[in-house]
Amino acid sequence: MVNGIVMAGQQQYEWTEAIHRSDIQALQHLISPDVDVNASTNRGKTALMLAAGKGEIPLIDRLIALGADVNRRNHGGGTALMYAAQYGKMQAAKRLIAEGAKVNLQGMKGWSAIMIAVLKGQEPMVELLLAQGADPNVRDMLGWTPLMRAAHRGGAGLVRRLLDSPDVDVNAQNQFGTTALHIAAGTGSLRIAELLVEHGATLELEDSVGNTALTLAEQNKHKAVADLLNR
Repeated sequence: MVNGIVMAGQQQYEWTEAIHRSDIQALQHLISPDVDVNASTNRGKTALMLAAGKGEIPLIDRLIALGADVNRRNHGGGTALMYAAQYGKMQAAKRLIAEGAKVNLQGMKGWSAIMIAVLKGQEPMVELLLAQGADPNVRDMLGWTPLMRAAHRGGAGLVRRLLDSPDVDVNAQNQFGTTALHIAAGTGSLRIAELLVEHGATLELEDSVGNTALTLAEQNKHKAVADLLNR
């Protein structure tokens, strides 16, 4: 039994080392019912998180079959679905959701899978997550919503996909009273400002220091946006 315990311990060590090295081939070789598939690196990363981020569907399937926890978190609160969202791995995300991955879990910064997808510019992933019940109004630790982050990123496509959700709050304000329209006006993003106005953004809303979106557009000399907001 001693030799068996030593061998099992060595195999488990090699497993976590393979995760640390992002070595998919080693994991495929080591995987067996004798391995704790939920074991993680010192930062809490599991093989399922790695496989999700790489889009390795056969490995994901095998890990789940052996009991991998689809909602397990790393030390930052990240899940396998968040890894898939970050890297735009659509099939991995679909597989995880089908196996019970929760789409609205949030990490330490308040980022959920949809927020991460927005930050990384993963438009199809945003659409998938919305279709699977992701909250378009989820707030991070600074009170920012995905719509605000999309406006700040300058992604008109991302903004359009979020605005297609009937539940999105186009006038949500963060802790400083800033809305997505404030952000678009301040950065001079005309197309995004147009989309927000078309979807009911309130022009008169003020941030915490009394600025409307028009004020910010004028202060930053974004004439086209100012003209839009001054009609």
